[in-house]
Amino acid sequence: MFIKVADILIRKEDVYSIECYDRKTMIHTDVGDIITTDTICSTVGQFDNRLICVYRGIFVNPKYFKRVYKDRIVMTNDSVFYISRRRYPEVIDHLLEYRNK
Repeated sequence: MFIKVADILIRKEDVYSIECYDRKTMIHTDVGDIITTDTICSTVGQFDNRLICVYRGIFVNPKYFKRVYKDRIVMTNDSVFYISRRRYPEVIDHLLEYRNK
């Protein structure tokens, strides 16, 4: 399954995370990073609830979680994303649901 971002096809399985900054959306993949002016909502909407929102404007793929701490997630590519205190229970529930599939 692929998503189309800025006339580029990306495999959904290859996306580590998506984050928004300066009105741009950055998609981190195992091949490299892609910056687009597409909205984060339209980009994340193509993932069918596969991504977890850990902080405002930051969505991560649970497939690439290496370790989850109370305040942060370490990804398999050693990226670190901090978890909002408000979103922590939601992140854990989503992760458990993903692991039980």
